[in-house]
Amino acid sequence: MSKKAIMERLKKLMALSRSSNVHEAAAAMERATPLMQEHQITEDDLVLSNVTECNTSFAWGAKVNPAQYQTWLWSMIQDVFGVECVFNTHSGHVTFYGLSGRAEMAAYTCDVLSRQLRTRPGRLSQVPEQTPQTANKDQPCRQLCRRLDRGRTKQSAKHGGLAG
Repeated sequence: MSKKAIMERLKKLMALSRSSNVHEAAAAMERATPLMQEHQITEDDLVLSNVTECNTSFAWGAKVNPAQYQTWLWSMIQDVFGVECVFNTHSGHVTFYGLSGRAEMAAYTCDVLSRQLRTRPGRLSQVPEQTPQTANKDQPCRQLCRRLDRGRTKQSAKHGGLAG
């Protein structure tokens, strides 16, 4: 059995060990413990095996000192998706780290918003009006866009053109 297959088997057993059925939970733990000892795998190893990384496909123009609105965007994405990110000064890409598919979703969101910031500077907050039913749901998105627009406008003015 490969290491990956063993890890998957142990993840399933550990999930069963948290069952509300006491007998099922005990049986799963009885099967998991010897398997973990045999392959020298800890519970921490199982948790860490769920951490993934995903690079953005969008490369930022500034490779040494990213603009403030860019760091705001990355920070907001980290908060929303519960991930961490690292800016690679060599390539200009951002790498997101998180559990399961969160890193991939964060990188995709960053790519989409980055392209919009590049192609539509100063116009992100000019989203078409919504119906009264969806206005409250859209409010956080509108606030995010306004903050990014303000940061981008300040950065553009500071550098005399398109920041980036």
